[in-house]
Amino acid sequence: QERGRANISLSRNLGHDLTNIIATSKLELLALGRILGKTGRIPEDGRKQGILGESLKGLLQSVRFMQETVNLYRSYAFLQHPVLEIQDSNQLIHETCQLFSMSMSSKINLHQELKEDVPRCMIDPRLIKLALFNMFSNALEAIRKADPEHVTHGWIKVKTRQTIEGGLCIALEDN
Repeated sequence: QERGRANISLSRNLGHDLTNIIATSKLELLALGRILGKTGRIPEDGRKQGILGESLKGLLQSVRFMQETVNLYRSYAFLQHPVLEIQDSNQLIHETCQLFSMSMSSKINLHQELKEDVPRCMIDPRLIKLALFNMFSNALEAIRKADPEHVTHGWIKVKTRQTIEGGLCIALEDN
């Protein structure tokens, strides 16, 4: 039952994350369509060429994020045993934050306070990424429930520190 609830939660989060990415991609495609117009030719106007380049870059980033998101969720589905490896925890957290921030509203900021003295850890990076995605999704949901009209700006803060025992502590806060 617990695994079933987890799968339902993962499916809901995956659907939400992919919907955000698809919406962003649609906006980029609309911008491309407006710039290319009916002729389908690249405009000679430098400003429009800049917008075209930014839109293409945004689409490529969205597709990369979509693939990373799908890979992350798929890895959970096929996970039988953790595959442990020594990782730079701060680097993994930083990369996960960058990836997740692509799906967030511009009204929500994701801050990182990653202490430099944290130890390298023996972890399964897929599970840590999945756990962080879940925590970030929970924080976003809490922010949305507190401000259903999306009037104020929200924030999520992820922190790392070394524990007294020499381990790693990852903490997450939101407004």
